[in-house]
Amino acid sequence: MLEKVLVMTFTNETGKKFSLKLKDLIEDLDQEVLGAIMDTVIDNEIFTVGGYPLTEKVKCELITTETTQFEV
Repeated sequence: MLEKVLVMTFTNETGKKFSLKLKDLIEDLDQEVLGAIMDTVIDNEIFTVGGYPLTEKVKCELITTETTQFEV
């Protein structure tokens, strides 16, 4: 079974990191769309870390994990 998780990492004005993980993604996401989503999160102060809003994009990763289950 394959699982895809999008991880968007930000920092706040104190430098503290915050990662937002999303599952069940649509397939046609590209770098431009993801950048715009991250800008929207920052511009609208949707999340805060330690009472401070997110101020900077750090990275965006699509992580694919394959799980093989065995009967025991």
